[in-house]
Amino acid sequence: MDDAPPVRVEKKISRAEGWRRRGPLLPALIFSIVVTQIPFLFTLYYSTQSWNLVRPGSRHFNGFDNYIEVFKDSQFREVVVNTVIMIVGTVIVSVILGLALALLLDRAFLGRGIVRTLLITPFLITPVAGALLWKTTMFDPVFGIVNFVLQPFGVGQVDWVSKFPLAAVMINLIWQWTPFMMLLILAGLQSMPRDILEAARVDGAKPFAMFRELTLPHLRRFIELGAVLGAIYLVNTFDAVYMMTSGGPRRGQFEPAVLHLPARVPRLRRRSSCGDGCRDSDRDHHRVDTCAPIDLQELHRQRGGGVMTAVETTSVTTDKPVVKKKKSSKFSPWSVVAWIAALGFFFPVFWMVLTAFKTEADAYTDPPKLFFTPTLEQFRAVLDSGLGTTLANSAFATGMSTILVLLLGVPAAFALSLRPVKKTQDVLFFFISTKMLPVVAAIVPLYVIVNDIGLLDNIWALVILYTSMNLPIAVWMMRSFFLEVPGELLEAASMDGASLWTSVREVILPLISPGIAATALICVIFSWNEFFFAVNLTAVQAQTIPVFLVGFITGEGLYWARLSAAATMAALPVILAGWFAQNKLVRGLSFGAIK
Repeated sequence: MDDAPPVRVEKKISRAEGWRRRGPLLPALIFSIVVTQIPFLFTLYYSTQSWNLVRPGSRHFNGFDNYIEVFKDSQFREVVVNTVIMIVGTVIVSVILGLALALLLDRAFLGRGIVRTLLITPFLITPVAGALLWKTTMFDPVFGIVNFVLQPFGVGQVDWVSKFPLAAVMINLIWQWTPFMMLLILAGLQSMPRDILEAARVDGAKPFAMFRELTLPHLRRFIELGAVLGAIYLVNTFDAVYMMTSGGPRRGQFEPAVLHLPARVPRLRRRSSCGDGCRDSDRDHHRVDTCAPIDLQELHRQRGGGVMTAVETTSVTTDKPVVKKKKSSKFSPWSVVAWIAALGFFFPVFWMVLTAFKTEADAYTDPPKLFFTPTLEQFRAVLDSGLGTTLANSAFATGMSTILVLLLGVPAAFALSLRPVKKTQDVLFFFISTKMLPVVAAIVPLYVIVNDIGLLDNIWALVILYTSMNLPIAVWMMRSFFLEVPGELLEAASMDGASLWTSVREVILPLISPGIAATALICVIFSWNEFFFAVNLTAVQAQTIPVFLVGFITGEGLYWARLSAAATMAALPVILAGWFAQNKLVRGLSFGAIK
């Protein structure tokens, strides 16, 4: 099972046949090269220049002086150390908590579906909204929930973000990333052959020994994938750091992105959504993508796999008849622990929604008000602030980019799986390698290019960039679903006289439609929540939902109730989609990404 999945390559094909097979792949490959590699090459070129965008006439070549200056900067070294601490600490804690929650959810108890729904919600919420939520309603020194809960233990009005900025940011990231780790590990648990565990139990093995010797080795691949995905995302995290700390007590304390970006990219004036002022903003929301070379093909074979195989609550392998255990609603202490954990993870979201129905006076109370007279005043104010336009922009950019991803990604995945040629693995690595480049490193050339072609503050710029952002993971995931299609189906269709296009349309696509739906849902989540491109390349006309939320940060402070109403309305579409399609989301994040 440690080997890579087999690639269906014929030993000898003609050159013409080779190019026919490459044809479906070329549009996606060319698109990725143009959108990702050209800005990267410009980044390398600009790094050897002395150039201030505010005074463009001063540009001249200075070799490696910029690199030398950066490495001599003590603040840069501090940033690197803090970034490593943030990434390693967040990944380790998220994996441990995700493993614990997955083990709880792998048990049958009353309300398990509700518990899982509550637990995945932090992963679905817009990261900008999550960061502002923790900064205000949770960590506020006077009115925050954390100080209120700790008050009986002698804790006073602690300003957590100012005194412990790194820890505050890590708590927010752990809160958002633990559900993701839980989903991956839970999929691994539910794919584990139950007969092996039953045999060990009959032999008298104790639970801890079974976990150490059987369960943990089986979950290793899922844990590795979660750690890799987490590291890729967190190294590019910008929005949570900047929204909560503005770079820390000294600007740029945590992230290289926070350190370098605001000084180098001309910031665009934003219209305040509250009408009480405006503030320049530069933040980022990067994606979770996959590059882990992990294979579940043997596991799928053991489970009688196939593209329609779903993640079941109870999975059994091999040739024996599948007998599912009857779900039990029996009370157990572990069910209480699971419910407490779910309510704890969901509480910040619940408090955000609750605050949205308060007046500003009710939002700023000590102790916090749980009972009050609800009002729709904040929702009306948000709608009057231009929410409709930003919703339309987000919906258009998300929908169009997802459609383009599927139009480019499905043929590419087909070519890389069912009709591969030489260098197929190299092309796959290229797609994934584009996710390893920090997006902040390319923002300067992207800004210059977008400005020169007249797409600054234009929604089509976001459509193009969102497509580029999601295309690699879409190709990688859909390729795994194509690999599950038996080759005999194509051969049988060909013998019946069906053309290749007819075979794909009438045989293959219906089989892999669940995988395509899962991939599309993940693309929608990433695009809807994207912040970095939107905040740097749009102003008013193409403003999206995450940028709209920033408008509630004014020179006079935060409007908690109104911000909560805006964050609730911003996160609601993705949360509802994730809730109703969580089974497909689990499968897409695990089997599609791991194979």
